[in-house]
Amino acid sequence: MMVKRPRLLALCVTMLVLALSLAADIYVKTNAKQKEHTVYDDPLPKAPAEEAPCAGIDADFSINDSFSSHLPLVVLELSEEPPVQVYFDTAQAAYLPIEGLEPYVQGTLSIIEGERNRVTDAPALTSRINIKRRGNSSMVYDKAQYLIKLVGEDGLDAPLDIFGMGADEEWVLNGSMSDKSMMRNYLAYRVIDDIMPFTPENVYCEVLLKKGEVYSYQGLYLFGESVKKGDSRVDIGGYNPNDDFNGYLVRRDRYDADAVTLDTWATREGLCYGSLALKYPPKARVESKMIGYVEQDISRVEHVLYSNDPQEFARYADYIDVDSFVDYFLCNEFFGNYDAGNNSTYLYKDEGEKLHIGPVWDFDGDLDNYTVAAMDPSVLAFQVKPWFERLCTDDTFIDKLQARYAALRRNEMSETRVLALIEQIRDYIGPARAREWMRWRAQYEEGTMFDLQDTVDPLTGEVTAHRRTDAYEQELYRMRVVLRRHGYIIPSKLMELHELTAERTDISGHPGVLLMLCALAFGLPLLWIRRIG
Repeated sequence: MMVKRPRLLALCVTMLVLALSLAADIYVKTNAKQKEHTVYDDPLPKAPAEEAPCAGIDADFSINDSFSSHLPLVVLELSEEPPVQVYFDTAQAAYLPIEGLEPYVQGTLSIIEGERNRVTDAPALTSRINIKRRGNSSMVYDKAQYLIKLVGEDGLDAPLDIFGMGADEEWVLNGSMSDKSMMRNYLAYRVIDDIMPFTPENVYCEVLLKKGEVYSYQGLYLFGESVKKGDSRVDIGGYNPNDDFNGYLVRRDRYDADAVTLDTWATREGLCYGSLALKYPPKARVESKMIGYVEQDISRVEHVLYSNDPQEFARYADYIDVDSFVDYFLCNEFFGNYDAGNNSTYLYKDEGEKLHIGPVWDFDGDLDNYTVAAMDPSVLAFQVKPWFERLCTDDTFIDKLQARYAALRRNEMSETRVLALIEQIRDYIGPARAREWMRWRAQYEEGTMFDLQDTVDPLTGEVTAHRRTDAYEQELYRMRVVLRRHGYIIPSKLMELHELTAERTDISGHPGVLLMLCALAFGLPLLWIRRIG
């Protein structure tokens, strides 16, 4: 009996240590830098029914006294509309900036927020603003998207907390004109907010342009956060020019002549798409020493990831936060957001930490909404993106993808939850759907701008995927079909990636070391038990 008690005690201690270790690991992964509360935690109540939702909008899209909305109203009072800043260069097949053009105009922002909102109501918030059009190809859309900077009477930044998203001076009005559902961005952000930190917060609203005493209806928008360094955004430490090491935020995208473009090793070698640009520290403040540090830091990661030496490649987990790359892969793959990885792709690093990927950004082309090519729900595509093409040669990384996806499908990405969320968003938008489609009927119904081509079998001529929709419910049905089909095949496609892997970087790839650790793990407790027994 005296021998059994120490053995039982040792077993209990071992189990307790393992449990505490697992709990600590889970806590770190699920609580790292997450906001305590975001707007996505708030419920989405069903909008009240309206017999004639467009009755308050006249033929010229000005509003009359009967106009009201259950959604917040964002009123932009501008002396002139912000200009389009790009032109399409046929020789380069790309949108290029118009040189010498001032993109910003001045104006006033007013937000009317209550149970029922009318322009005669007192605004909950008013601020002077500088405002410009934003986007790449979306810059030329009839329905403008805007970047707004709040300023005071002195013209300096004047941060405000809007819709409870935290105080900041920079905000985005996202029209997502290419998205007939008006929910692709919001749906993805609301799901991913429970998975990845710093997911941009957004709130639905309806936008009015005010010129003189006339209010013009512009449609349904998302008012939300941009991706930038900030206490309520990407919460990394501030820049100190006297420090040798600082946190930073970078973005992979198309080349931007106005940005601080980084000269990193993989870019010089032609191994990665596009270019990396420094977002923080800002161009106006950053010194050459800091730019050099960021370039060297990212180049070191790239050298490891693209190394042909298995031992060198196996060190990538020393430099990047692998879990963030796993989540980023799955979040974008699940929604079929294949512009990510190449464009609108952010990476950040805080002082003393590893490099993280994220936050996510720009989902209006997901769920088979890419204008150039149809999405095939039966294939996996994110494994060919920069850096991920190398990570996916590692069996250990694929194992992590499989385990994480299985966990997400039981909770955050469950089919039941995501499909139900589509219905909730539809009901929450409510009558604003009709007003949006009325305002932009030519683009949504007549296909003059976003005519997605059906997928046709080249041999039989049979339509295998209907991508043309001219009604709102048709578009939602198309989204549901893609989500269900693609979500179902991801596990089998991840399994197929194992056949393409060339390395295994975890300890199971080194059987000698694994055997030694197993011997120590089981042998030492038994030796201790024998000695005390």
